[in-house]
Amino acid sequence: SRPTAFLVAAFVGNLIAVAATSSCSDSADLHRRISQALSPEGRPTPSLNSLRGHDNVLSPDDCRFLREAIAPSQYVAGSGYNANQYSTSEVGKRTNIAGLELSQLSNPTTGFATKQEYERFLTIRERIRRETERSLGLCPNTLKIDFTHLALKGKGGQHAPHADNCFHYFENGRPKCDPHQPHPYSTRVAASIVFINDNRSFGGGEFYWADHETGDPAVLVRAKEGRMTYFTAGIENLHGALPVVDVRNDDSDETCPNGSTSDCDAKITSPRRLYIAMWYVDNTEPAEIVPEYRNGDGGTATTDKSAARDDPNAPTKVMEIPTKTMKAGLRVALSFFFLSLQNQPSKGSWRFVQQDNIPLGMVFKDESAMFSIGLREDSIVIERHTDNGKRPSLIYQLQESVALHKVLDELHELAFGKGDDGQDIDDEDRLLLLHESAIEEARKKLPARGA
Repeated sequence: SRPTAFLVAAFVGNLIAVAATSSCSDSADLHRRISQALSPEGRPTPSLNSLRGHDNVLSPDDCRFLREAIAPSQYVAGSGYNANQYSTSEVGKRTNIAGLELSQLSNPTTGFATKQEYERFLTIRERIRRETERSLGLCPNTLKIDFTHLALKGKGGQHAPHADNCFHYFENGRPKCDPHQPHPYSTRVAASIVFINDNRSFGGGEFYWADHETGDPAVLVRAKEGRMTYFTAGIENLHGALPVVDVRNDDSDETCPNGSTSDCDAKITSPRRLYIAMWYVDNTEPAEIVPEYRNGDGGTATTDKSAARDDPNAPTKVMEIPTKTMKAGLRVALSFFFLSLQNQPSKGSWRFVQQDNIPLGMVFKDESAMFSIGLREDSIVIERHTDNGKRPSLIYQLQESVALHKVLDELHELAFGKGDDGQDIDDEDRLLLLHESAIEEARKKLPARGA
């Protein structure tokens, strides 16, 4: 049968309220409700409604932070999903999914640029856990987080219907867990998905609950910024995601991410559905390990001079610029700026790179050296990298100076420039705030700019 779409009006507030009780329940009661969620014929029962969700679990500011803090290029294909999590059949098959787990998010090279950003994410993570717990009618601290995944579904990204704690099959029109195929996450009891962008920037990608007789999509949930779906992890809640597609502009042959007008051609980006997926176990099970943030600058800034002398590959600090504040989107803005520098002064002069320890780097065409920018908690560090301590070429040194003056121009514009309309920009709206003399002091580290 044709899937029933959850429209926004049907999703405002609680979709289905938890049974009105004056007290919360424990993990034993949750397991009891799960065991009674399907009738002997495999039909959903009132014991545990399978259609659940809330809007505005995350604020627009939280969602904007998550979109800007992690650039699309940082997402790792397939990250967070065990290769053996799903069978080789179509059950649970997934495509074009990428993401980051806590071990990556806590590393400034692969995740959040600062400790403050990482800690803000952990606060958001805990808020989602508590909301899932409350929504399932559970007492505080009944659920522990088993796994956290900041994820992206790109064009074509989809997920076939599956349960989160067993491999299922259908027998006589009802789903069953396969006892002969052990599942690696059999202790999971619940899950939640929170959307951090909506379908103005992509088409399709609806989360769905599957029909209990056929496995076909039965109820669709459209992505909306801040919207959360939550559900228990077994066959009582078979679920998946429809393919992410472009949003077409019907008035032209162009594909416009926002489905707007023909002037969107300069703004076309690949469709991306962004979300936080979290899985839970009860409080008798071990919780996900939360790593400490890796101190550093997101590059390889060297503060130990003796270590720098001992390591011929240690970078040389060119300059360090103290900052007042930096926002999550700064790294993304600098990435685009570096891309614009690649063909200056001539085509192919520079190559923008993002390596394991260098999220923002520029390699010169003769490959004698490169420079990088690292974003520390309270400063911006620019370093030069060479192989085995070799001296960079003269032409590199000349072009590095030219490029770094342009980098300083860009930083000055971000910190002090006016808006496109010529009006002043409020400090709270800037990606970067610097001390007034910061750029002038940094230029003193470089050869004078040519006329």
